[in-house]
This record gives sequence, C-alpha cells and structure tokens, in this order.
Amino acid sequence: MADGDEWGELALETKTFIRWAISSLLDSAFLAFWVWVQWLTSGKVIAPLKLSGVDQWVLSAFQILFGVSTLAPVVIYIYADIRVMLLRAQRRIQQEKKLGKASGSTRATQQSRPPRTRVSQALIEDQTDDSSDA
Repeated sequence: MADGDEWGELALETKTFIRWAISSLLDSAFLAFWVWVQWLTSGKVIAPLKLSGVDQWVLSAFQILFGVSTLAPVVIYIYADIRVMLLRAQRRIQQEKKLGKASGSTRATQQSRPPRTRVSQALIEDQTDDSSDA
C-alpha cells in the first residue's frame, strides 16, 4: 500500500510542477507580448512622426503612462501566480511537519485508513463516551 501512496504523491507533485511550469510560461509570454507592443509602438508608430517641442513632451508622457498602465495587469498576474505557489508550498510544509510529529506507529495507522471527517470523529467520540458510561 505504501507503494501506491508513493505513486500518488509523485503524480500530485508532477501535476503541481506542470501547473507551475505552464503558469510561468504564460506569464513570460504575457510579459514578452508587452515588450513587443512597446517596441512596435515606439519604433513603428511614434518614430516616423518626428515630433519636437511640447508635442514630443506630451507624447513621451503618454508613452510612459501607456507603458505603466499596460504593465500593471501583467505584474499583478505574475505576482498572484507566485503568491499562490508560495502559499501552496507553505501549506505542504505545514502538512509535512504535522506528519513528522506523529509517532511511527500512529503514522502507519493514519496512512492505512482514510482521513476522518467531523461526523465520523463525532461518532467515535460518542461511542467512547457511551463505553465509559457503562
């Protein structure tokens, strides 16, 4: 049975890694697309205009504003993905710590039976209370 647990854990880790890899690729593609749009706008649209004076300053201000406003969603998505990855890793570390605190015999019995729900735990406690009353 322990062999099945190892395969299940390996499948879960592989699924998590694939999810992170795809998420990172999408975030990178989104960022590369942003850079490409900035290059295209600057080199192909604005450069041929040959502006000077106040017009150049206004255009530069709008370029900066446009760049920042279009970069914000990219940064937010990348931050959210990284934050989710960190939270899941932290949760997994906490679960491993809880398993590590359990003794060897208790850990073996915990792995062989399904996890208890609140209802099953309450039923077990009720049975224990009934047997102590008798």
